[in-house]
Amino acid sequence: MVILSPIPERDRDGASKPDRRNEYSIERCGFTILIDNREGHPYQFSEIWKAKEKKWSIPWKFEKLKTGDYTIDGKSDLITLERKSISDLFGTLSSGERRDRFREEHERMLHFHFAAVVIEASFDDIIKYESGLNPRSVIGTMESWMLKYSVHWILAGNRSNAEMIVFNILRKYNDGIT
Repeated sequence: MVILSPIPERDRDGASKPDRRNEYSIERCGFTILIDNREGHPYQFSEIWKAKEKKWSIPWKFEKLKTGDYTIDGKSDLITLERKSISDLFGTLSSGERRDRFREEHERMLHFHFAAVVIEASFDDIIKYESGLNPRSVIGTMESWMLKYSVHWILAGNRSNAEMIVFNILRKYNDGIT
C-alpha cells in the first residue's frame, strides 16, 4: 500500500505531481498486541516506522491483563511490559497502597520469561523531578527491585521512545530474538 500527501505539489504548468517525501509502504505486524483495558493513556502504535519508507501496521486490542499493560496475544503468560509516566512512577512509589500493589505486580512478574517496566523519562528527568518523594529513593527502588524481582527497568527518555521500545521488545520476543 502506498500513501501520498493529500495536497500534491504542482509542477511549472500547474499539474499536480506526487510528493515522494510523503510516500511510504505499510507492513503488517505478525502478531497482535494486547493492552490492559485499565491502561489510562495507552499507546496507539500508529507512528512506528520499520525503515525510512516503511511503516508498521500494528494490530492491537484491549483485554484485562492480570499483570502489566502490554503483552502479545497468545503469549500473555510469557512476556509483560508495564508503562509508567514519570508522574505515575512517583505517585505509585510514594503511596503505601499503590506501592504495595506495584510490589505485588513485581512478584507476579517473577513468573514471566520476560518482564519490564518502561519509564517515559530519563535518569536526569527522575533526578530533577519535584514531588514529595526523594528522587534518589525512586532510583534506589528501581535498582533494588530490578535485582530482587529480575524485572528490567528501561528509562526511555520520553513517551514516543517508550512506545517504540515497547513495540520493538514485543516484536523481537515474538520473532524469537530473546
